Order: sequence, then structure tokens, then C-alpha cells
Amino acid sequence: MSKEILPGATIGIIGGGLVAYYLTLSAKQMGYKVAILSDDKECLAGTLADSHFNSHVNDISMLFNLMKVADVITNVSDDLKTEHLNYLSRESYIPQYAYADDISQNRVLKKEFLDNHSINIAPFMIASLVSDVRQAAEDIGYPCVVKTNKRYQSKNERTIVLTSPKDVDKAVPLVQKGLCIVESFIDVTSEWQLSIAVDTQGRYSLFPLVRIVPTEISGSHYVNAAKEWPNLDNEIVEQMTLIIQVIALELNVCGVLNVSFFLTEENNLYVNSITTHPNEYSLSTVKACDFSVYDLHIRSICGLSLPKVSVFSSALLIPILNIEMDSLNSLIVSKPYWQFDLSSYFHIEEQLGLVQIFPKNVNETIQEVKYSGLIKNVEDFQGRYD
Repeated sequence: MSKEILPGATIGIIGGGLVAYYLTLSAKQMGYKVAILSDDKECLAGTLADSHFNSHVNDISMLFNLMKVADVITNVSDDLKTEHLNYLSRESYIPQYAYADDISQNRVLKKEFLDNHSINIAPFMIASLVSDVRQAAEDIGYPCVVKTNKRYQSKNERTIVLTSPKDVDKAVPLVQKGLCIVESFIDVTSEWQLSIAVDTQGRYSLFPLVRIVPTEISGSHYVNAAKEWPNLDNEIVEQMTLIIQVIALELNVCGVLNVSFFLTEENNLYVNSITTHPNEYSLSTVKACDFSVYDLHIRSICGLSLPKVSVFSSALLIPILNIEMDSLNSLIVSKPYWQFDLSSYFHIEEQLGLVQIFPKNVNETIQEVKYSGLIKNVEDFQGRYD
């Protein structure tokens, strides 16, 4: 049953890192207290929060301690077990629906869910043995993609592209981790993300469409959040909007839902990933919109009405990786309109921080960024399979 959680109450957040930090910041600005559960004792969200339970997110005793102090709980960790989320739902107030988390993290369930709702997916087969992978690849055809069923089961080698039968053995490390899926390779020209916030009454608010562009560094992307997309067919945008509304409704989402889409040269649209909490690609909304994704996630789970989001400006989010500190310091001095964020929460996986830019001319600014050395070869799109 939905209820209003008003300022002065305590919001429990499961997970640390960047998303938890911005949720904590939004909640504190609105007058809420915050309790964090994360396994990082140096977690920036924990230092900002009123209390920090330093433990793994599946530590039952610490989950119980969080329940005792929190009036509402939200999960932003991909590591929380479904059975623990179900337990929390029974014993405390957590508006997020456990099945939605399952869909976002279990690729087979996601595929079946999307297929049952007539949402376009790539042909796929399930594999538990290397021989299954070989047979699936023959049936689906090369090239094809092998992934672990558990979306976050393997940070490394979680997706392998097979181009011929001789590549099948490359899938052994994935099969050893458990159930896998084999799906047809999609020749993608662009990737997009749309975000929606849904409150406990089913009211929703949409955020601007953003494009996710790969950089020359594997796994790293920059985000282009434009006020409008003149080269993108309006029919495609309408399809994305309808799809995310259907997913949010059918999953009984409360809070922020992100859906990333692949678009092909023939304008065929595929859902790539579903995320049931805010993510890093939404950082552009912090300064480019009047309300951020993090603001509306807090309002949603607290049962407060949601405003229509207005966009102030296009924005570029550029990751800072693979650059010498002298070169970075030179950019900080010479680029007064570039907003650098070098906070300590970025100091993982070689990322030093990010730059946010509000361009008057996006193409000219992207060329300027390339010349600066922050990003280089981004023209050849390689699909970021979830």
C-alpha cells in the first residue's frame, strides 16, 4: 500500500557509489535523513548520510539494522539477492517490486517478458554447455553473441561475439559461470537511453532522450543529451516512449526505470537493457534539467507527486580516462566553460572523473573534445550489449 513519506523521515539506500551519492544529495536537500548500506567504508554517500552500515548488501543482520532506522528503503545495488529484496518488502516499506529487479538482471526472464509484450528482441537460445553454444550458434547463425544469464555475474568477459565455429571455445569461461544465452548479433548504428520516473500512484514523468556513444576505451562511453534530435525519426521516439511506458506499467515500477535501445540502419528498434534504478548515464539531468533523475526517484518512492521535467540545455558527459594529470590540469585551466568533476567516487576502474559541457553547437564541441585528447575514435559504433 502506498503512503507519503515526508521530509524528516529516513530513507534507507542499499548500495554505494555514484548513484547512491546523488540520491543522498537529493534526499538531504529535500530535508530527509539518509541511511546507507554499502561494503565500502570510504563510500562518499556514506560520509554524506546520517548513518552508514558498512557491510555487504546481502548481510542479513545489517539489512535488519537498516530496516529498523528507515521509513522507506530503495535498492540501487545490482548485487542484492531477490530473496532478500522480497524479505525487505514483507518486513519494511520498499516500494520497488522484486520481479522488476529480476527482469533487469536475468536475461532469459527479460527476453521472455519483452517477447510476451510484443517488444522487438533478437532471436536467442539458452545454453548450459559448450555444445549448447555450438548448436545455438549454428541455428542462429554467425556472428552471434554469448552472454551470461545473470546480467552482472561477470564484470569481465560477460559478452563474447562469435564470428565462426572456431570461436566457440571462447565461450567456455562464460558457460563455467552458469546458464548463458546465445543471441543473434545486431548490426547497430546507435544506442539510446530513455528514463521514466513512476510514483506509488502510477503517475509518471519522462526525461529527455540521451544518446550513449562508445569511446576508444573498451567499456567507456560518453553521453550526449540534446534538447531535440532533428535527425531522429519522430516515429522512433514515439516507439521508445510507448515501450518504456508499457515496461513500467507491466513491471509495476516505482522509482526510476531506464531502458536502453539499439537502433539499426533500417530503423529497427531493439531493447538492450532495463535498469530499475537511476544510473550514471542520468548525470546529465543534474544540471541540464530543472529536476534530476535522482530528485524524482526520491519523490517517487516517497509517494510525492511528480513534476513535468523541463530541459534547460543540451549536455555532454565525457569520462576522464587515459590522460596524464598534467594534460588534465592544462584543460582545467584553459576550458572555463567545461565543468570538471574529479570527486573520489570516480577513482575506480581507472576513471578519474568526468567533464560536463553545455554546448551551443554539439558537433563543434565534440570535435573540440576529441582535439583535447579526452575521446578519440567514436565513429565506428560497437554495440554495448548489456
